[in-house]
Amino acid sequence: VNGEEVGNVKLPPWADGSPETFVKVMRAALESDICSQMLPSWIDLIFGVSSRGSEARMAHNIFYHLTYIGPGDLEKIVDEELRTETELHIADFGHCP
Repeated sequence: VNGEEVGNVKLPPWADGSPETFVKVMRAALESDICSQMLPSWIDLIFGVSSRGSEARMAHNIFYHLTYIGPGDLEKIVDEELRTETELHIADFGHCP
């Protein structure tokens, strides 16, 4: 964004070492008809009706339980060691909104 060089980026073999080729192919994929058709389903899986509960189970969209923990839940963990482990898990693997 600011013109600063980013190092240590390993491109997939099909990009032949070219960032331009990588961006061109990825842009074409993201702008494809199939991606446009699947986008609403993906949004439901990540943020919507299929992200939790029975709909998530039916969609095989089940993640490790700590994926769903929120900031308010962290405050309820009294054991400092367990809280630290939970925070590290979230830092390493992320969490769902």
